[in-house]
Amino acid sequence: MLYEELTQLMESGELISIIRDEINPNSLITGFIHNISNEVILISQYDSDGLYNGIAMFDTAQISEVYWGDREHDSIKALIQRNSFAVKLPDIKPTSFEETLIELDRLFKVISFFPERSGDGFDIGKVTKVDSTWIKIRCFGTKRSLSKTEKLIRVQDITKVEVDSPYSNNIIYLHEQAKKDEQDNSST
Repeated sequence: MLYEELTQLMESGELISIIRDEINPNSLITGFIHNISNEVILISQYDSDGLYNGIAMFDTAQISEVYWGDREHDSIKALIQRNSFAVKLPDIKPTSFEETLIELDRLFKVISFFPERSGDGFDIGKVTKVDSTWIKIRCFGTKRSLSKTEKLIRVQDITKVEVDSPYSNNIIYLHEQAKKDEQDNSST
């Protein structure tokens, strides 16, 4: 029933909210379903002010509740229309979590990896190697450190990934600027 309902909501362009209680009781994702399979959902996220916040991907099995059609959703939709700017979403056909992850990595500069069961932290990085059990990523540090590191994460521990979020895009911009500044300083 869930897949059929979510497919109808996607086709009608309905703004929805998803709760994933077992993963994170505070995990509310509001947005439009971009695409869905029996295993994976891609949703373009918006905050309560109607501002675009990237694309999230996670297993549909994590969904504990879906709701839509109330006044809050109507308000957020009005703010999305007011704040509208062209959000170009790639045509991604989700299959398995791992295959969709690889496709997202190919299409976007970086991915934010959320192992939500182990805390609130996340990593922003680029996939360098993946198999059915592990993923190796090149991580990009915070604004404060702008450091880079390599990391291995068990695929089963990643509960959600995000792409194209303003935060991760800003982090990459800062890393690119720092690299450019280093190159400029070394050439003089």
